[in-house]
Amino acid sequence: MISGKNTSYDSQISTYKAENFAFSKFRERYKKCTKLKGG
Repeated sequence: MISGKNTSYDSQISTYKAENFAFSKFRERYKKCTKLKGG
């Protein structure tokens, strides 16, 4: 039971990290694009 909970907790954390990482990358790219358009 404890090991099962541990696994689900670990997967939740990794998923959150992946989403956070992807979002930061997207925001970075978005900033660059807007900067280019702004001149």
